[in-house]
Amino acid sequence: MRPLGEVLERRSEVVNVAADGTYREIGIRSHGKGIFHKEPVAGADLGDKRVFWLQPDCLVFNIVFAWEGAVAVTSVREREMIASHRFPMFRPTQQPLADVQFLRRFFQTELGLRLLGEASPGGAGRNRTLNQRMLAELPLPIPPLGEQRRIAAILSSVDDAIEATQAVIDQLQVVKKAMMTELLMRGLPGRHVRFKKTEFGEVPVDWSTVTLGTLLVRGPDNGLYKPQSDYGSGTPIVRIDAFANGDRVNGDGLRRVRASNEEIRRFCLHGGDILINRVNSLSHLGKVGIVGEPPEPTVFESNMMRLTVDSTRVLPSFAFLILASPMTKAFFLQRAKQAVAQASINQQDVRAVFVPLPTLPEQAAISSGVENVDLRTAAECHCLELLSGLRSMLLSALLSGEIRVTPDEASP
Repeated sequence: MRPLGEVLERRSEVVNVAADGTYREIGIRSHGKGIFHKEPVAGADLGDKRVFWLQPDCLVFNIVFAWEGAVAVTSVREREMIASHRFPMFRPTQQPLADVQFLRRFFQTELGLRLLGEASPGGAGRNRTLNQRMLAELPLPIPPLGEQRRIAAILSSVDDAIEATQAVIDQLQVVKKAMMTELLMRGLPGRHVRFKKTEFGEVPVDWSTVTLGTLLVRGPDNGLYKPQSDYGSGTPIVRIDAFANGDRVNGDGLRRVRASNEEIRRFCLHGGDILINRVNSLSHLGKVGIVGEPPEPTVFESNMMRLTVDSTRVLPSFAFLILASPMTKAFFLQRAKQAVAQASINQQDVRAVFVPLPTLPEQAAISSGVENVDLRTAAECHCLELLSGLRSMLLSALLSGEIRVTPDEASP
């Protein structure tokens, strides 16, 4: 255990600001999310502000949010950038005892955050500032330098895997959006050569174009309203937070509510039912989910509408894709009734949704193609969840010494 001031030294090189120069400052995000670069500013706009040149490979703190994990390490990307006195920089002493990447990781642990909190006196809420004298006195667990570097490298490899997995998920979402736009309006690739114009764009000439209301056997109907005092036990209820737009709705993690037999009969969901959020902020209005086969009688809440389609004309999975598409989202936004903090759509709006209607086999092929992307996305999300859990476990175990890296593995 060594105090921070014994293993790191303060680095500060004052910038002589030129009025006609251009400078770029940094900021540091909380929760270990790293450095971000601000927009360039003219020296004249900095005025008398005291700023310092950034140097690479320094541990840097945001003194206002250090207690929230606003700690980072500078790199060559920050060379010739500047920071104010709110971002003190430290680098290892001449005979290094500590690795800055290791220390950055340490300050992401529960112990590291607690120490930063103790060194950040202040009022309630976010009004706290890191005291640099107290920072220098913080006791840090310092394993051998080679082990520190090995620990940092292990955690970096997990972070790289998390970043790569998130990039795959982001790209799959882009692919899905493009697929839906193309398949729902143009059909399967290579199948159609002649198209007709509609108010929403061109569709194959042999497709029907109808409104959703002509394809329904039930609904749209609004859900069950219950006061908060009725929640806690009883029948599972699907609330708006149970799914994201385009999700399958199952029975996992649902809240329960007291409901009479008549209410259960009236609002009970069945496999293939589609739920549409009818009241929300504009960005979330019209969120759509399709119901799997509920494991027990399940109802839905009042800020949603339920509808059931005629499966001899349109597959529930295909109708679900239409309702979850950007085309329908734009349609709902055009018809939304806005109040002070939220907007709404009604049953007539849902019935009026435009549906380009291919044959049932082509509907099945289109639905299957999009579902395959969903399955791949779900697999990547599961992988991301496992990697995040692994990272948390390793962060705790490696930085506390519960898991030690052997000297051979720890060689620089």
